[in-house]
Amino acid sequence: MTKKNIKICAFSDSHGTHRKLKIPKCDILIFCGDAGITSYDKLEDFDSWLYELPAKHIIFVAGNHDTFLEQIGRDDCKLFFTNAIYLENESVQIEGIKFWGSPYSKIFNNWSFMASDDYLAHIWEYIPENTDILISHGPAFGILDQVGWKNEGSHSLRDRVDEIKPKIHICGHIHECYGFFKREFTEHINASILDGAYNFVNEPIEFEYEK
Repeated sequence: MTKKNIKICAFSDSHGTHRKLKIPKCDILIFCGDAGITSYDKLEDFDSWLYELPAKHIIFVAGNHDTFLEQIGRDDCKLFFTNAIYLENESVQIEGIKFWGSPYSKIFNNWSFMASDDYLAHIWEYIPENTDILISHGPAFGILDQVGWKNEGSHSLRDRVDEIKPKIHICGHIHECYGFFKREFTEHINASILDGAYNFVNEPIEFEYEK
């Protein structure tokens, strides 16, 4: 059987700038959180924009600045978003690829979808061992997570990634660390489009996934 390459595009941390983005035609579009959804009006605007995009499938997770999504809860998020698959600590299979997504990151100030690393460890336990692409808002410790001299990623997520070895881990949250980092088993991607000063400096990341 001939293998099929799936075109994937990923971005994160748009913070209300999503309408400035040029999203290329793709099979699967992944958003890793922080659209800045703080009200129902902003939810409607983001969902309407998603409908305009040239993507066959759209998957997204929330982030710590998507406070309205945490307030209404997972079930209502799934109900209100009509143009994308919303994941909150759960899996979906698309085009034969197994995804798992979470909006969570380590505690930093009083924002949404944040928890201690000990608590996060219980969330990561639900990541299936056969996950192909892991999507999380926050990064794993020591991988595309540096702010100044400090690593801000989750130790427990790093442990789980090392245990299950997904082919790809896509995150955002740490604006300063946009880019790729290849480890032995896993390709890590930080898809933040804004820099640390919230300037629009990066493009969505495109890659092909071979099934």
